Amino acid sequence: MAQLMVFVVHLAYTCLREFNVLKVKLILLILVSFFCFQMKHVSAVETMKVLSANTPVFSEFQSDGSVKGYSVDFATALLDLAGIQADVRPLPFARLIQELDTGELMLATGIGRTAEREDKYFWIAPLTANVVGLYGKKAIGLDLLTAQNKTISVAVMRGDYRVELGSEYPQFVLHQFNTWNQAVDAVLKDRVDAIFFSDLGMAIFCQKNELDCSTVSRQYSHNVLYSYVAMPKTDRNRKYATDLVKEVSRLLKRPEYSEIKRRWLPVLEDYSPNVSEIEGVIVLGKTLVDDNSQPKPWVITNEEPSFSERNKRGELSGYAVDLVQSILVEAGIKTDILSAPWQRILIESAMKQDVLVFSLAGTVEREDLFH
Repeated sequence: MAQLMVFVVHLAYTCLREFNVLKVKLILLILVSFFCFQMKHVSAVETMKVLSANTPVFSEFQSDGSVKGYSVDFATALLDLAGIQADVRPLPFARLIQELDTGELMLATGIGRTAEREDKYFWIAPLTANVVGLYGKKAIGLDLLTAQNKTISVAVMRGDYRVELGSEYPQFVLHQFNTWNQAVDAVLKDRVDAIFFSDLGMAIFCQKNELDCSTVSRQYSHNVLYSYVAMPKTDRNRKYATDLVKEVSRLLKRPEYSEIKRRWLPVLEDYSPNVSEIEGVIVLGKTLVDDNSQPKPWVITNEEPSFSERNKRGELSGYAVDLVQSILVEAGIKTDILSAPWQRILIESAMKQDVLVFSLAGTVEREDLFH
């Protein structure tokens, strides 16, 4: 940079001595380029707030006010790659959501992606894919509850995305607690019938608090839910969000991400055997198969021109789609064909039973994962 400045000064001196239009244009071009570089450099050292709620292994609050965990390390590494310093702020989850609603420039970790939140945030990077469901001491039959016009009491953490999901079930009467510790304690002491949580969540909170949770098990699987690093969706934040999304793929290929996995995956595996990493997403748990229901495969494809693409009506069509639909009809199977990015297809295949994927390239790495 110093050599460039010396050259510019020398060129300016020459121009003053021997007025030359081409040289004047050249020096103006260099000065404009230098100014743009400086502006980029200034934005690269900007500090951005990273909000994080207290979650074991993913974002644990420390006694000195700092936060440690997989999610915090991921967000910090992502910002660092973009030349931005992370200012990590520990907050209760309900307060974290309130801060996001201000629309200021910030990131937050562990934000569950739901239909209600889809247009509120820029979804920067998926962190986890988690099987969520009901955990209780007794069998829970939702169809039977509906037939008998009965309800059950269900514990959730205030502000968590499972509040939104649980409100969609007419059979649930939700009881909101300030922490997951309180919610787990409520189901253990029979103050509620069940807790809307996850396998890993139950394992972590029970082991960390030395609780006997042997009487509680998953009685119902809702679905696979994804948590993200997210940013408030505003016009001001759009460029930052776009740039950070591009940086994610770079981060996943760098040694920094390998180190994050090396540090935290063994910790997660201590709590649950059903933990893995696929395409940069921590996969937690597997769905249950209801013995009383008719098996129905998930049929998923990645959109590819001519083979599986959406027509003007938004319907999937193409050679591969028509072929698979014919096979399903021949087998007497009635189900919808869904589309998703490859990252999500690989995750769903690992977590759900009876997944049919097309058109999937056969590789050595995938040999033992698919029939």
